[in-house]
Amino acid sequence: EILPNADLVGKRMQTLYELSQRSHPVLLVEIGSALQYLPCLEPSDFLLWEKGAHCSWEDIPQKLTSLGYLPVPMVTDKKQFALRHGIVDIFPISTPEPYRVEFFGATIDTLRTFDLASQRSIEKKERVLLAPTDEKKQLQKKGKKPLWELFQKPPLIVFDDPASLEDAFVTLKSLPGYASPWMMGADTLFQGIAKYDLLYLLPQALERLSPISPQMEYTQFSLFDETLFAQRYAHNFYPASLEMIEEEAELPLYFFYEKENQKKELLSWLETHHISSYTLLQGEKTTAL
Repeated sequence: EILPNADLVGKRMQTLYELSQRSHPVLLVEIGSALQYLPCLEPSDFLLWEKGAHCSWEDIPQKLTSLGYLPVPMVTDKKQFALRHGIVDIFPISTPEPYRVEFFGATIDTLRTFDLASQRSIEKKERVLLAPTDEKKQLQKKGKKPLWELFQKPPLIVFDDPASLEDAFVTLKSLPGYASPWMMGADTLFQGIAKYDLLYLLPQALERLSPISPQMEYTQFSLFDETLFAQRYAHNFYPASLEMIEEEAELPLYFFYEKENQKKELLSWLETHHISSYTLLQGEKTTAL
């Protein structure tokens, strides 16, 4: 089994905590992350240090070691902490820089990031989240859950470009890490999310993925070796033509362009076709008609 690096685990732990704090989160994940089981962590499994908060100095070593942090004379890497004269140096697994936390008695007085090489303080902070460092240990200790069960409310699950996701899934299955007991198959994924609303965003017509009649509102298609059922929703935009413009003379006309040469082409086209009532708008990544 190939274990992920500390940076990846830290980002995942940070995300788990954020999911527990937000009622309507928007989460973007790749297919590999969607197929991975996550530990069943509660907010109490994390340690949030904020300026002005109270924390017994005597309890700090036990709390940090229980999260998986290693006591050292001087912090040089992630998952380490050092104590000296009312100061805690710690490199959280979920942050890109180490923190120096100064106590006044049992009260957190200041929090700063610091430089590992010079050990000098850099920037003041208001808080720092200390997450568990060993994801595998948490999975074994707390149990596992799929990602969609960690939301506080039933999520809307969106598949953006399913064909590309399927290509990524084929590649994923060939990697050694896919055999991990903490990964699920596509069948488990689709069985688990069947009770939620699913939305498939396709860059092409569904007919390219499934041989169906364009008149059919409901259809089925194959994805991830699974047969899926969907209701078709077509957008309300249609390719413009000169005939349409002439027939709908009362409709306001808007033409978008990105570069000045496109604007010149548009003006020439409008003059050639005797169109006098229109609005030109400049914007990024637009295609002139």
